Amino acid sequence: MEEFDKPKIVYQELSQGSSFALDEEGEYFVSNTGYLITGNDIEYIIHMLNSRVIEYCFRLFYSISLGDSGLRWLSQYIMNLPLPKLSYSQKETLLTSFHNNASISHNITVNDNELSICKLFGFTKEEIAQIFITLSSLRIPVDSRPPC
Repeated sequence: MEEFDKPKIVYQELSQGSSFALDEEGEYFVSNTGYLITGNDIEYIIHMLNSRVIEYCFRLFYSISLGDSGLRWLSQYIMNLPLPKLSYSQKETLLTSFHNNASISHNITVNDNELSICKLFGFTKEEIAQIFITLSSLRIPVDSRPPC
């Protein structure tokens, strides 16, 4: 029961995209097809999980597709996503940049947070463009996601 009172990430198994939420006060419980993640670096993890890069990778390699845009976020795959391991100072720098939500424009709106995450994975400009073009072709808006 102690884990429920801690800050945690909550998410539902079935969704139209990544929709992880941060419960900082330990106010929410989950049932049936809802899950929670506790531990260290919760703020870093939620930004990563709600990123377009992770959604793209999850759609491509991990998820069971549900119709045109639905996903099944199975916990065994979430727990094994290859998030970059960063030093404390790298995480602090990244979290600071996450709080500055300026956007730049290519053909698709991509904010600085998403570009920072893409750089952590070492993607080229061409690979980044492919991620956002693919997500757009699925009719998933790239600029309407609520902030973490």
